[in-house]
Amino acid sequence: MDEIQYPALIISVSIALALGTGIFKLVGMRARVHEKWSAQVSLTKGALESAGANQLYAIYAVVRQNLDADGQYQRDQAPFQPFELKEPVASYMKCSRYWHKMDARIRALRSIGPSLMVTLTLAFVPVVCLILHALRQLSTGSLQTLGIGFSIPIAIALVTEVALYAILEHRLTNAQILASEMDEV
Repeated sequence: MDEIQYPALIISVSIALALGTGIFKLVGMRARVHEKWSAQVSLTKGALESAGANQLYAIYAVVRQNLDADGQYQRDQAPFQPFELKEPVASYMKCSRYWHKMDARIRALRSIGPSLMVTLTLAFVPVVCLILHALRQLSTGSLQTLGIGFSIPIAIALVTEVALYAILEHRLTNAQILASEMDEV
């Protein structure tokens, strides 16, 4: 029987411990995301609603300037300038777009924790293969088939989930920034 490969064994066990720690930390991720974002999303949506209403009022004010008491367009006045509506309409649309997407984004953000737990749990398969190979209990062919076969999809899933988490947090933060900027106007 061949000798145990201690460096590979140490690295594999270290990776297994890191994965276990990661899974342990992810257990409460959904609750932490909910705690961090729920109140902020509600406040941000309220601010976006208020900002959107202000923009609708600005649109109304521009249109109202060009109507007579009966609500008819006044042709004898200075010509209507549609460019005056460009900014308030664009601002309203932006507020509305952010407002409508916030609930879906917070739900998606909450679902990433359980998804990452599954991915990290599956990551134990190639690590166990490495441990068994280091202990000379698994042949090189089996290691390649199981270890590499699992490693590539798991790595892709991990990168995708982490990137999605970063994108969703970025977009929720952008909504907060927009709401605070619109509130200052």
